[in-house]
Formats: sequence, structure tokens, C-alpha cells
Amino acid sequence: MRESLSLGLMTLMVLASLSAGCGPGASSPSAAPTQPPASKAEAQVPTTTVGPAGNASAPSQQATPSPATKTAPAATQAQTWAAAAANNRITAREAWRLVEPEVQKWQKGAKIAIGGPSTASKDFDLLDGRASEWRFTCATPDEQQFRAFYVNTAGEQPKFRTGQVSNRPAVTAMTDPTSWQIDSPKAYEIAMANGLKEWLAKHPAFSGKDATLELRGLKEIGSYWLIVCHEGKDTIDFQISATDGKVHLANSH
Repeated sequence: MRESLSLGLMTLMVLASLSAGCGPGASSPSAAPTQPPASKAEAQVPTTTVGPAGNASAPSQQATPSPATKTAPAATQAQTWAAAAANNRITAREAWRLVEPEVQKWQKGAKIAIGGPSTASKDFDLLDGRASEWRFTCATPDEQQFRAFYVNTAGEQPKFRTGQVSNRPAVTAMTDPTSWQIDSPKAYEIAMANGLKEWLAKHPAFSGKDATLELRGLKEIGSYWLIVCHEGKDTIDFQISATDGKVHLANSH
């Protein structure tokens, strides 16, 4: 009888144990979901934190500046004048800014008697008012001494030279560089608007290299640009103020 009771109790205990392992709350080690490892890209994304005020704050790590954002070195003087020129051909005002320090070394307060493309400049063209070599004949304030200054921009660096002037230039007034406002291309544009355009249309063979372009001065009108174009028996000339662009003369003959 005792053996039967013991066997029954053991049977009940085994059944109870089996019931506990197969119930609805039971879990298996393989049933737990496994989170995939974060990808490499996700692992590199900085975490955004929230500050005391509830605003998202930027990641604590600092970005490394790109080499492309580095500040370029300051342009050299040669780069400055070359950038303003087309094929190193520059305007009269640009040429004067280059040569003026050389003039001031010779004489403080010097003025311009005559300015224009040098005869050595083979690429002067009235049609854009530019050349690679300019000459300025300058005068002392008392107009008793004169000297020629040249600037050539055909090379990688501007070159200067100077020479004595024995005779007084054929002008009756000097140009004060501080009052000179009309540059050589502008003088050409003014001439075009006052008859030169029509004259050129009638003379298609005319070349801008054959024109005369000079900065001069007369007591009656002050500083002016002299422009002369000649082809065959036909000529047109202008006197255009270098201070305000007024046309004092536009004569076709």
C-alpha cells in the first residue's frame, strides 16, 4: 500500500513539472528576439543631446575643416595688375597707377604733360583703349623740367624705364592726376556716341591700331583726350574732356 502511494506521489510530481514547462508563460532561449548589430554608418552618426531648455544641442565633436576651405593667399601686385588686363594690355589709368610711384620718386607733385600708348607698343587698339606699353611725359610743378616715363606690361612683371625730354611738349596746360576721371576706353565710347560709329561704318578698312590717342591739356578747355582717325583723304578728330567727358570737338573732314 505504501509503495502504491509513493509511486502515485512521484507520478503527480512529474506531471506537475511537465505542466509548468509547457504553459503559456513559458519561454525558450531561442524565442527571445536578437537585435541586429548597428551598421557602421549608424555607429558613426553623432548622438544629439537635449539641453536644459529642451532644445537639441549640437554634437560635442567638432568638424575637421576641409582643405578646400582654406583661405587663399593675398594676391600679389603682379596678379592684381594682370587680372585687370586683357592679355596684359591695360588702360591708361591702370598704366598711370603703376608708373606713378616712379614719377613721384623723381618729383613730388609732378603733373602729366602728355600721356598715351608708346610707339613701341605694337598691340595698341583704339577700339578698346588698351595697350601693353604706355608713355607719360611729366612736368615738375613749375613746368621747367620734363621727363618721360614708360611702363610695359607685356611680361610677367611690369617693367619701367625713363628718359630725358629736352623740349617742352606742345601743350599749354598740364593734367593733374587727381582730377583725371575719364579713362581711355571711356574716351573711345564717348567718341563712338558722337560720330565715330558712323565714320567707322563708312571706313570698314580702318584699323584701331592706326588711331591717335593722347591725353593732353589746353588752357581753354583743360585736360582732354585727343582722338584722331585717318583713312585715305578722310579724317575725324575729337577733343573729349578727361575730367567730365564733355565733347569739346567732334570734327569730320
